[in-house]
Amino acid sequence: MYFRISLEDNISPFIKRWLKNNPRFISSVLKSTGYMVQNKLKVGIRGKFSGQKWQKRWPLEERRKLSARAPAVWYGRLRSALGYAYNPGSSSVDIGWTSRTAAIEGNVQEEGTTKLVTPGLRRLFNKRGIHLRKTTTKLVTPARPFIEPTYEDIKPQIPKYINEKVQSYISNGGFVKNIGKGRKYTVYGE
Repeated sequence: MYFRISLEDNISPFIKRWLKNNPRFISSVLKSTGYMVQNKLKVGIRGKFSGQKWQKRWPLEERRKLSARAPAVWYGRLRSALGYAYNPGSSSVDIGWTSRTAAIEGNVQEEGTTKLVTPGLRRLFNKRGIHLRKTTTKLVTPARPFIEPTYEDIKPQIPKYINEKVQSYISNGGFVKNIGKGRKYTVYGE
């Protein structure tokens, strides 16, 4: 799951005309917007956000029996796997998971999943000290939507952020670039 942000969606016609001949600034403002949204998503995933009503989790001790590296917090290392990627061809920025594995695991967490309990899985659980009832035929991971509700909270802030960047550009009389780290991410969808 990812979101695409373009200047076309977020600025007034006057600013569109003004920026038409400034592709370098368009790139900069979109990257800056992607970075801002990415950071707000990362902050949101670490705490409460509107609409968060998730079911209680298995106790950590039980999860650690299955995997010594089971995360103690919601979303675990996925919290750091959010990023943005600038698309010069479409003058837009995508925000989402930064690896295929994170996209797969993130979508499982976001949408939920059901896993059938096979004899092999039952043996594995028993071997690790977790005894499933004989009537248990499936394991359900409930949906824990995070990205879309948080993005909906952030979305109204984007036009204001872009307009502030444009106003700063106009008042500075040109483009001022800070040297960045030069990272390039690829954002993966479903």
